[in-house]
Amino acid sequence: MEIGFPIANGCETIGLKTTSRKFAYDLGEMKQRKSLTMNAIRFLLALGGIGLTAIIIVSITRGDFFAEGSALYAMWWGKTTLVDLYLGFVITAVVMGLVEKTLAARLFWIVPLFFLGNVWSALWLVLKLPRIASMLSRG
Repeated sequence: MEIGFPIANGCETIGLKTTSRKFAYDLGEMKQRKSLTMNAIRFLLALGGIGLTAIIIVSITRGDFFAEGSALYAMWWGKTTLVDLYLGFVITAVVMGLVEKTLAARLFWIVPLFFLGNVWSALWLVLKLPRIASMLSRG
């Protein structure tokens, strides 16, 4: 098969000979690289979720949620951080609502998000990232 590529003025082409087998191999290699990248991203998300869970457990066992929360909320940056956090939950909930197909699935993922936070969103992304990527690539 010959493929033409336009030269700067758009009028001429240079022929590039390739075989169908080589093209299929290139596509297979590209899919394999995408799969490795997807798995690496999912692994990092899982690691982040596990790390966040560990920090939450340490904070629960060693900290005073109400006293420290009150001190945090007393500061402007504490309030700003909480607004930012919950706006992020709302944005994530919108994406979850668009991706999930049924009302039951939407409720299953969205409702706990506001209590479990980014541990829950990391889990959702680990499970749904390939589907999201597929949806985005279809346009």
